[in-house]
Amino acid sequence: MGTIAARLSLDDLIDREKKLHLYFCVHDTGPGLTTEQIGRLFHRYSQATPKTHVTYGGSGLGLYICRELAEKQGGGVGVASHPDKGSAFAFWIETRAVATPEEAAAGLSGRLSKPLSISRAGSLEFSTTSHSSQDLSHRPGLESKRTINRHQGGFHILLVEDNLVNQRILTKQLETAQCTVTVANNGEEALSILEKSNISQNIEQPPHSTSDKDADLISTDLILMDIEMPVMDGLQCTRRTREFELAGQISRHLPIIAVTANVRQELKDAALAAGVDSVLSKPCTVSDVLVRVEEHLVESPRLR
Repeated sequence: MGTIAARLSLDDLIDREKKLHLYFCVHDTGPGLTTEQIGRLFHRYSQATPKTHVTYGGSGLGLYICRELAEKQGGGVGVASHPDKGSAFAFWIETRAVATPEEAAAGLSGRLSKPLSISRAGSLEFSTTSHSSQDLSHRPGLESKRTINRHQGGFHILLVEDNLVNQRILTKQLETAQCTVTVANNGEEALSILEKSNISQNIEQPPHSTSDKDADLISTDLILMDIEMPVMDGLQCTRRTREFELAGQISRHLPIIAVTANVRQELKDAALAAGVDSVLSKPCTVSDVLVRVEEHLVESPRLR
């Protein structure tokens, strides 16, 4: 059985302004990579081997986006690997030291209600510590979470995403905001889920029934749709969903938010033409997602 190890380290201060480099490194004992494969890793829409997409999903944009984000923060990304000996991926960013934890948290009036383990910390959103508690209370994403929490049980979101890592992260963050999440790996699975949904007209539901069959129906308020997926992509799935609505097979308009790392305007136009309600560009935070969810499920006159 293979292993994965993660390491976090700091270098010495690099100037008198208390700037330093923060290093993150993940090492595994997997199959490793050849020099040729490493050369392809950080390019757009490129993966190590043709089998990568089949086995793990994704579209070959993850490492490219990681490099862009690291470089924008004064750092970079690197990899060291040998075939059959595993790989080590690292990135570093420029940050700064603070005098004391109390100083860093001076603007925050709240505290954690219970201890937080390191394994859970990855699902949190971090911001700069220079905001006051008044500033933080007016962040759109936080306000959206409050709005969603006011609705009984939150909203029911169908997440259509082929990347397993993205599935886990988004699901955990949305559930933290009191949303209920159902996951589909591609458009075809999403359509199958819609057939079992509470808004499907294909399922015979006896009036005033309280049977277990009703409890098994999947509630769906909104779809969060990746565009580029195997089997059936997001645009095809969106068109089919709108066809179901026109045919009366879905009882109401189902909001669809498309999410894509492809920022070309042509793709955004194609998504809107296919029937999505709005398009979010990756990388995006869960706050960005929640703001859109609120726009479609809280502020929309059709759903009040």
